[in-house]
Amino acid sequence: MTQRTHPEIAFVFLNQGESAEIVNGYLVAHGLQNQNALLDPAKQVSARTASSGYPTTLFYDAKGRLYLRHMGELSRATLEEKIALLQKLP
Repeated sequence: MTQRTHPEIAFVFLNQGESAEIVNGYLVAHGLQNQNALLDPAKQVSARTASSGYPTTLFYDAKGRLYLRHMGELSRATLEEKIALLQKLP
């Protein structure tokens, strides 16, 4: 898992519209820890981040500024590429 590979990066999972039970079941089934899993039952985050499709991965720099956006499924290779770009930022 990339979180173990990159402990210096905070990975946050956000689910829109599903219950905590469904989200926890997904996390357990995929061997993910839920310490950074958030719920957005009102589905407000996509509007506030101008995300027009699911899934969308948002990459923020160390100052909390949105740096990259990836819409659609994210492969491990693409994730590593985006992380490498973030790590090159001053």
